[in-house]
Amino acid sequence: MNGETNPSLNMYLAAALAQAKTHQVPKSNVELAIKKGTGAATSSEEAPTTIFYECLAPGNIGCIIETLTNNRNRTIADIRHAVNKNGGNMTSVQYLFQRKGRLVVAAKDLDQLEEDAVMSGFAEDVRDVDAEAGTLEAVCEVPDLLSLKKDLEGKGYDIKELEIAWVPNDKVELSETDQPRFGHFLDLLDDLDDVIKVHHNAK
Repeated sequence: MNGETNPSLNMYLAAALAQAKTHQVPKSNVELAIKKGTGAATSSEEAPTTIFYECLAPGNIGCIIETLTNNRNRTIADIRHAVNKNGGNMTSVQYLFQRKGRLVVAAKDLDQLEEDAVMSGFAEDVRDVDAEAGTLEAVCEVPDLLSLKKDLEGKGYDIKELEIAWVPNDKVELSETDQPRFGHFLDLLDDLDDVIKVHHNAK
């Protein structure tokens, strides 16, 4: 976490805290993870660690599974079971994605929000506009994440989500047969306590 404990100055910490809040990670686990990242944890404190696992899921969907765990053996066993049970394959898929900063932003005027995000000079893509929810997704280079957040908040916009994400290069269309299988696979992963998020390239 770069040793910086102020989330306003550390994009990785800010993203991790946002993810932890979204997924209701216990506060004690978050504090231990911060201590570990800054070198302040004692040897007796078993701090959870963020680990990514890669696989091909049903329908040849690339998945990067983000976990927060203090027991790697348990976590990999649980994930491998879910993957194998659904005909998937534990293999490298990172080449199908790019590491990017990602914000979900809310506004009453989405057209104006899209223009402001682009004009900020930090957003490289604005997409997945959800007119019903009144939100859009702004994607940027990782070093620009906090600058984009600060710029949009300064213009009065509400940041709903903030993360450093694995953004797919292209999205894959699932067949009617594979759709329920992939959905079941995601449900299995969602039931695992250590899984924080599944980044995938399914449409």
